[in-house]
Amino acid sequence: MTLLAWFGPGSGSTSDAPSYIIDIGDPTSFYIAPAIFIDKTGPWYQWYGSPPAGPVAVNVLEPYLETGIRSQATGGTVSYGNVPQGDFLNFFISSNMWTVSTRPGYDPSRDGFLSYKVKSPEGTIYSGLHQNRTYVIPLTGISIDSTYETWVPAPPPYNENGWNTGVTDSSGTLIYGPGLYEVTVETNLNGIKENYRDPAGADYIGKTIAYPQLVTIGSDTLTLTASESTIVRGNQFSVTLRGMPSEVYIIWVENTGHMTGLLKDKPPTLRATQSGLRFDPVSGPYTFGAYQFQGGNDRTVKEDVPTSPENGTLYYGRVSLSSTGSRTIGWQTTPDTKDRTYTIRAERGPPGPNGLPDIFSKVTDYVSAEVDIEIKKGSVTIVADTETSVPESGEVLPDITPITVSPTVHPETMSTAIPETRISNVSTPFPMLSPVPTPSGGLSPGLALASLVMLVLFFYRRS
Repeated sequence: MTLLAWFGPGSGSTSDAPSYIIDIGDPTSFYIAPAIFIDKTGPWYQWYGSPPAGPVAVNVLEPYLETGIRSQATGGTVSYGNVPQGDFLNFFISSNMWTVSTRPGYDPSRDGFLSYKVKSPEGTIYSGLHQNRTYVIPLTGISIDSTYETWVPAPPPYNENGWNTGVTDSSGTLIYGPGLYEVTVETNLNGIKENYRDPAGADYIGKTIAYPQLVTIGSDTLTLTASESTIVRGNQFSVTLRGMPSEVYIIWVENTGHMTGLLKDKPPTLRATQSGLRFDPVSGPYTFGAYQFQGGNDRTVKEDVPTSPENGTLYYGRVSLSSTGSRTIGWQTTPDTKDRTYTIRAERGPPGPNGLPDIFSKVTDYVSAEVDIEIKKGSVTIVADTETSVPESGEVLPDITPITVSPTVHPETMSTAIPETRISNVSTPFPMLSPVPTPSGGLSPGLALASLVMLVLFFYRRS
């Protein structure tokens, strides 16, 4: 048994008195009491009662431990996100405890001091996760030798390594069903998990256990919603896609290939330069337009839309959803948009003979969604005494609902009061009314108002 006195953190100067005396017993294995070393991190030196101080006895660190979930396909984080069934997932550890692996005699295959914990929606805690039907990657006995390390090699080109969320057993049943999964990592190196507790006496989150990360495995579903169901032509509208994060879909205005795309026979068009939206080049190649959609009898998206203008490339495009699984796409109408109901459709599916091998090569099922948009001509409103709706076009005006103009009569002008005047079945041109004198020499307020109304209607009909 050896009795040592240690200096606190510092340069090892012999002018300092010993801070603590600790009986370490076997110098290769001893317990560091948190009550002594908390907030006193750094190198601690040996002291034998007289200068000089000995070498560093121990380097005290305040541990930290973090983890996260990443997609093997993109390398991006999917913590607190959604992934489609079949994605390969990876985890990482960030910690300063990696220095343990540098001690003499450390064997990473035997002395791994970290363990991932993955909990299923039903509460099952996994000790390993399938990469394929026969190969299971262990989650325990994990060793690290740097401040940041991944569970399996990160992409590229390892995008089929890691946790295969779509793997099935020999009967074809999914091993990992849809739902919310929790991932964390913990350590009990030298009994630290039991002995180093938070102020409430619980496991020390962020020190000995990483803060839990969540991910939802879901079936590949898609929804499509519109900002408005009825649009006045000439205005804009948008549709929002919600599906699996970072997935791509083809979007187009369906069943409009018979339209010319010319004056008064044009469907809505996609607005240019939108985040997450790509178009085919006007002169080709028409990669996205070559997608053969479900139920189209081998027709392509480009054949399902008009060819004019811009070779029809403004009627369809490729949409990439965000990491949270959504994207809003804007559409434009003009005075040449034909009044009718249109169906906006988004879809991805297995590639046909002329499909999208680079985008949908691994897709085996169709996923689609639709939303209807009604486009109609608008109206202009003139407000006099009552509201009268006037058509936008130049058609002949129908009979106008009678407008009653009642002049305001003041006591001092009673002698020149004007009877109530009705205007009905107005025709052009309007006759000009003779001024009616008032005591002040001007026009009666009531007559002035009636004249103004008739003049407005007169010039509107003339125009």
